Amino acid sequence: MQYLQQAGENDIQRSAHREAVDLLTKGLELLKTLPVTSERARKECSLYIALGTALIATKGFAASEVGLAYSRARELCQQTGTTPETSRVLWGLWVFHLTRAELQTVLELGEQLLRLAQRE
Repeated sequence: MQYLQQAGENDIQRSAHREAVDLLTKGLELLKTLPVTSERARKECSLYIALGTALIATKGFAASEVGLAYSRARELCQQTGTTPETSRVLWGLWVFHLTRAELQTVLELGEQLLRLAQRE
């Protein structure tokens, strides 16, 4: 799973986004075979963040798959209390909702990002 994630992130850096989506999706499938722990949740969150990035490049900012990836990552961040990833997740959700013109949600996410930045 770790190697699939690393390969997927390398593909993102090389702009091989479709390949990254495939590798990261395989990593998520493999992760489902592990017992449910906080470490698994952290790894799953990290995979979903990378997947969101690759999906933006392949399907566009407003694609429903992008929203699903970042929403799942947000749930996992809330479970684990993982703050560094939380800002990336909120930013991904903010951009997703902005491009879909869901302005009330954009405002709420912006306020959450501001509070997070002030705490940091």
